[in-house]
Amino acid sequence: MKFKDNGISSLEDWFEKAPPKMGAFHWKDGRSAKELARYFTKNYPTLPLEIENVLSSFADNTATFDWFAEYVTPFDLYGFGSGEGRNHDAIIFGNGIFVGVEGKSYEPFGQLVKEWLANATFNKLARINRMKEMLWANVPKNIDNLRYQLLSASCGTLLEAKTRGYKRAILMIIELRNPNLYKNSLMQNASDLDLFISSFDREKEGNLTKLNTPFSTENGIDFYITKISIDL
Repeated sequence: MKFKDNGISSLEDWFEKAPPKMGAFHWKDGRSAKELARYFTKNYPTLPLEIENVLSSFADNTATFDWFAEYVTPFDLYGFGSGEGRNHDAIIFGNGIFVGVEGKSYEPFGQLVKEWLANATFNKLARINRMKEMLWANVPKNIDNLRYQLLSASCGTLLEAKTRGYKRAILMIIELRNPNLYKNSLMQNASDLDLFISSFDREKEGNLTKLNTPFSTENGIDFYITKISIDL
C-alpha cells in the first residue's frame, strides 16, 4: 500500500507545510508531532507496515491512499458551537475508509471532561452535549473522568467520514514510545483509552474495536478504534 503524493515526503517537508500548532516548541525529538512525521515519512510513499496491517482488513496491498498532515475538522459547521475544531495529527482516506490519526508519545489525551468543563461557557456546554448525543445512546455515568481529546477525536473522525461519503471510519491512536522512559504516562494513556472504549457497546474485529454509536448507526458508518504501538 502507498500514499499518494501530497508534497510531504520528509521531516523537513512536514514541518514546512504542516507544522504542529505550537510550531518549533512541539517539534522536538521524542515528542509526538515530530516522531509521527518521522514514522510516516521513513519509507515514503510506502505506508508504515503497522498502518498497512490495519487497513489490509479493507483493502488489498496494491491500494493507494490520500492523506493530509495536521488537518482540522471545523466543528462550528456541524452544530458544535464556535471555537476550535478537531485537530487531527493526520488523516488517511480512500478505498472506502477514512482514518483520523492521533499520535502520542508521553503526552496525555488532554484534560478530563470535568476539567475541560470547569467554569464552562455556554459554548462549551453546548459542544459537550452535542458530543454526548453523537457518541452515546445512554451517556455513561463516568463521562467526567473520560479524556476530552478522545471525545473530540471520535466526533471529528465520524464527521469527516460522513462529509466525504465513507461508510467505514477508524480512529487510529499511534503510540510512539520510548519503552525505557515515561512508563507511568504510557500506562495512564492506556488506562484512559480503555476507559473510553469500555463506555460503548462494542465488539472486537481482529486488531480493531468496533464501537456502536447513535451517529454511526444512523448514518450507516462502521466506526472503529485501534491503537498501534511503535518503539522509538
